[in-house]
Amino acid sequence: MKFDHAQLFPNGLGCRMLLVGVGSAGCKALGALVRHGIDSNDPDAPTLPDSLAIHTDVQALEASKAPRQFCIGDGFSTGGDVMKGKACAEEASDKLREMFGSYRLIFFVTGLGGGTGNGATPVFVQLAREMGAFTLVMAVMPFHFEGERKRLKADTGLATLCELSDGVVCFPNQRLFSILEQDTGMVEALAAADSFLADGLVRLWHLLNEPGVMNLDFADVAALVQHSNGTCTLASVEASGEDRIPKAVEAILTDALFDRGTIISKARAILIGIIGGPDIRLHEIERIHTEIADTCQSDVVFFSGVTMLPGMEDQISLTLLASEMWIAAPAPVDAGGGATGLVQESLQLQDAPTNEFLGTDQTKIDGENLDIPTYLRRGIKLGGL
Repeated sequence: MKFDHAQLFPNGLGCRMLLVGVGSAGCKALGALVRHGIDSNDPDAPTLPDSLAIHTDVQALEASKAPRQFCIGDGFSTGGDVMKGKACAEEASDKLREMFGSYRLIFFVTGLGGGTGNGATPVFVQLAREMGAFTLVMAVMPFHFEGERKRLKADTGLATLCELSDGVVCFPNQRLFSILEQDTGMVEALAAADSFLADGLVRLWHLLNEPGVMNLDFADVAALVQHSNGTCTLASVEASGEDRIPKAVEAILTDALFDRGTIISKARAILIGIIGGPDIRLHEIERIHTEIADTCQSDVVFFSGVTMLPGMEDQISLTLLASEMWIAAPAPVDAGGGATGLVQESLQLQDAPTNEFLGTDQTKIDGENLDIPTYLRRGIKLGGL
């Protein structure tokens, strides 16, 4: 799926984005935005994308306090039934097409392992893409104590969303144990998870939509997720005071959502978003980039942006989106239909299923020619081919 930057940003304006909370986890995340006083219907609140909460459970939907709500199905929970969640979404497809039709970027927040998240979210993503929108999914993964059955269901849902959407950002609930104190209550812990999601979404939106001294726009996010061929990890931190820069850098590099730095050290592509006040200095921006780069692989692909907001004096916010994969674009195809580079090489292998050109005998076991690479024999599509 290719995108015209002019269509995404008509007349130079920010991307028209819809934030959709699906099921209990997604609706609670939208509710957290309201509790923090971040309501897109409030003229005095920070500018944010339109939002919509969708659920099969009408009571849970109303409890979210999301400004816009849409109930699918009969108003009762799916009881973990994925097929029921899917059917409810499909029944509402015409109405959802109307809701999705005017947006260029639709960001879904959903919990996996249940009926609505696993069943309805893939339907929503497909509908959004049919309407021409670029789709991102923030997938909340279950705690380990929720059991193997739910974990396997969540993994299956994640694989489906990776295949259907343009990009997936993972939020493993299990990592909350590394963030919160041991005596944190269950209610407080779940509220903290909602807040982490809300903070990440708010900061990412500011970086994409607010004018920056170093612009970071939707095209950068699109490039990262389209080349990642899988999931990304998102985390945000804040710091204030004279030592705000080293504090923020240390916090992001040791953030539990990045597995205490393991994900960053393995990352092949990283998006760095910096939000500060008018007092931010050039050498501070350089320090942030240098210290993060020092922990990464030498060939990591960087995207970067800096935004200044009123009221952020003496403060700094860092938002990182990291992918552990980076798949280069396909080699160009010439006007005559011939391919070059890696693409041409793979076509030659497919057209020459034997190794007769080497002057040697074929290596066969049980009738299978082992001289043909495994990914060709099994029909596995490699990223970039």
